[in-house]
Amino acid sequence: MYIGFLKKFFLVDSQFFLVLSIISILLVYYSKEMQNKPTEPLLESLMVRLNSLLFLPILLFYIIMTVSNTIKYPNYVFANFHIQPANFLNIVFLSASLLLLRLNKPPTFLRDIKFVQKSNICKGEKYAFTCLIRLTLVFLLFYFFSTRLIGSIHTTFSNITFMTTHLNYSYDQKMRHVWGFYYDYMRFIKDNTPEDSTILIPPQDGHWLSSGNMWLTRYFLYPRRLVQGEDYKIPHSGYDYVLISKGEWQSDTIDWGWPKEIVSAEKILYIDPNTLKILEIKKDFDPNDPYNKYAWGLIKTREEASK
Repeated sequence: MYIGFLKKFFLVDSQFFLVLSIISILLVYYSKEMQNKPTEPLLESLMVRLNSLLFLPILLFYIIMTVSNTIKYPNYVFANFHIQPANFLNIVFLSASLLLLRLNKPPTFLRDIKFVQKSNICKGEKYAFTCLIRLTLVFLLFYFFSTRLIGSIHTTFSNITFMTTHLNYSYDQKMRHVWGFYYDYMRFIKDNTPEDSTILIPPQDGHWLSSGNMWLTRYFLYPRRLVQGEDYKIPHSGYDYVLISKGEWQSDTIDWGWPKEIVSAEKILYIDPNTLKILEIKKDFDPNDPYNKYAWGLIKTREEASK
């Protein structure tokens, strides 16, 4: 979930943690199976105790991020730290769930819940409240799994249906079906820039999570070299072209359109998202022009400005 955060601050690929988690789970279950009277494995015990210590810092961190976005601007945390507070809330809930699962001594007034205590499902549990909490969490996990499974099946079925009913589609038609206008935009950039050129692209935040994605954009534009700009600031040299990107993603920010600085241009190429027609204009790029705020295109910088 936080690939950018892990790479920026820990220089580690997120897949490393995924593999480590899977190995840890296998070790926990293996150690339990090897015991005649299963007890809590040391690894599991350490992780649960560590979670108990980290829950409050995790919750506080979430609160700080939310407040920071409110004080600064809606996308402040993501733009600077590559973390989405809305997604981080999943980690808070996970930590809280682990605490509830370890809750062995609930408050006295909640220990005797008659309808749970009498059920066969909770037979053997010392406290009915503990059983109720565990049943609730199991239900939520099952609900989460079933909804994701249904979504995955639907997506798979839709893709298979499309492939079997469009066998005559060309490569461009297939890519356009998957990526929409983004593919046409990338192809437009590729067709109008030399392979040895350097292109300035938007930051990967706000509305520009696709056109500002260095790795995704490089897939379409390689071997061209890409340089990433910032929200309200771009370098004044070191590139030959600048993307004009309205933005593909809805977000809390309302300021569509990038770049947000004046760019000395040899020419500007605009592409119409609906007709794919190209318009060439020889003038400097002005972000204050209302048209540029919702435009898609490419700026060819002046030679003296790009050196």
